[in-house]
Amino acid sequence: MATRAAIRVTAGEREDPSPTTGVLLEHALQNWLTELRLSNRSQTTIDWYRDLFLGRILPGLKRQGVLTVDQIRREHVRELREQLQREGRRPRYRFGQRVRSEHSPLTPSSLHAYHRVLRAFYRWCLSEGFCQDRGVGSVKSPKQPSSEPRVFTATEVEAMLRAATPRDRLILELLLGTGLRLSELCGLQVSDFRLDHPDGPYLDVRVGKGSKQRAVPLTTSLTRKLRQYISRDRPATRITALFVTEHGRAGEEPRPLSRNAVELLIRRLGRRASVDGNRVSPHTFRHTFATRAVSAGMDPIRLQRVLGHTTLTMVSRYVHFGKSDLLRGWDRYFDT
Repeated sequence: MATRAAIRVTAGEREDPSPTTGVLLEHALQNWLTELRLSNRSQTTIDWYRDLFLGRILPGLKRQGVLTVDQIRREHVRELREQLQREGRRPRYRFGQRVRSEHSPLTPSSLHAYHRVLRAFYRWCLSEGFCQDRGVGSVKSPKQPSSEPRVFTATEVEAMLRAATPRDRLILELLLGTGLRLSELCGLQVSDFRLDHPDGPYLDVRVGKGSKQRAVPLTTSLTRKLRQYISRDRPATRITALFVTEHGRAGEEPRPLSRNAVELLIRRLGRRASVDGNRVSPHTFRHTFATRAVSAGMDPIRLQRVLGHTTLTMVSRYVHFGKSDLLRGWDRYFDT
């Protein structure tokens, strides 16, 4: 990590002189991301922070003439928020072609995410002495409306399973039966499928969020299907990843299945199964798993451990009760 002295610049060293001297935003960002890596934050989180900052936060601040951390003021944060709302969502591209051209407003959740990243960055800069506290970190974040997470119905799940190949069906059933994150699924090795514990089979998840290791139990059905996949259906390869590509180019070795490949196959299965909605994603399976687990009576502490969360507050974000769950059997709680 560069020292503070190495990353400070004077007004005479910049092409656009300013009376304020301090740490360049780009250099502070680089040091912040390095600090996050040293703090064992997941690479997914670090990449997300970097992409949001470099994609729109940094350009938005520069358009206001902000080049160094100590130049940021409360009004810059408010103007950045207005910029994001005016610009709306970014155009989407697929296979090099622009998918969406019309203006779409930025969702409250996205606006909240940008604000959260900027606030976390600024507070870290304060702790490093890169700037004085001028109340930037205390600017209230945009209100984020609460909404129940999207979950799949039993009919939707069955339709996607019918449309899947044997390997893809196993991936869906594993997501639905374990609540794994996408990064955790793609990080699984064959050796992580464990049958050596007297209390039952499990997955040894070693690439969890924040580099936390945990055991995720497996049902008898999933255990049988995983054994069959590894012993009979998985392509012969020296690759140790549990899930690998099925078809490569002539003469090419199978490759570990990437995050992007899993996201694409789930979207493709959603279209084939006519599953409506824009949340046909691996994380929706995680929501579905958590909701089913609570409905089946799993206690929150056990669910917290299986999902790999550090607090019960996080568990509550994944789990919701539908109207039927709330209404069914309500009298039994208040029998007099």
